[in-house]
Amino acid sequence: MRSILVLALLFAGGAAAQPVARLDGWAVLPAETIIAAPGDAGADLRAAGKFTQSDRPRPAGPSTMKLDGGALPAAGQVVQGFSALRGAGDGSFWALSDNGFGAKANSPDAMLMLHRLQIDWAAQRTRILETVFLSDPQAIAPFRIAQEGAATRYLTGADFDPESLVVRADETQFSQIRTMAEALQTEGDRSRASVRLLPLRNVPAGRLAQGLRTAFQPVA
Repeated sequence: MRSILVLALLFAGGAAAQPVARLDGWAVLPAETIIAAPGDAGADLRAAGKFTQSDRPRPAGPSTMKLDGGALPAAGQVVQGFSALRGAGDGSFWALSDNGFGAKANSPDAMLMLHRLQIDWAAQRTRILETVFLSDPQAIAPFRIAQEGAATRYLTGADFDPESLVVRADETQFSQIRTMAEALQTEGDRSRASVRLLPLRNVPAGRLAQGLRTAFQPVA
């Protein structure tokens, strides 16, 4: 696994048939960058890369797969590699982890993560500002996940192989959604009710909103 090279490219349009790209800056995040698993993660997630031998046994020694400057298993979660990089709107970037070590079969201890990165183009350095560990607490995945029996149900590379990141709201909207979700969760905790988000398909949003307003409008 090699160090990732983050590039900033400036595309110049025009009448030319082929776009012209200029390297405007670069920065490096070392391949051996490791972070600790969350405190509530199970023991199996405290070290990643335990199943990277060719026949995927529980290892008695180091794996044949190597990190630059180190070997697997790693004492924590390996940050790289990334499937997608998206600007966060404040100069930082969101980076989506790939599924671990190249295949679902060898990545049941590789946690799926979303990192917010601060890139110093002048110094060619990359700093991790925060990490979001992906999980499925409401059992939405229609199949058995690697952490099926765990309370936290963290997702791993054995469950999904994420390849893209789509941002569907701006920072203001995300803040409003987060505030609403936190308020719902607080109310749910008080009433001992479970707050559940249900994805709706093939339902016009405007018609659904009007139906909900009508159903819950005050009765005279």
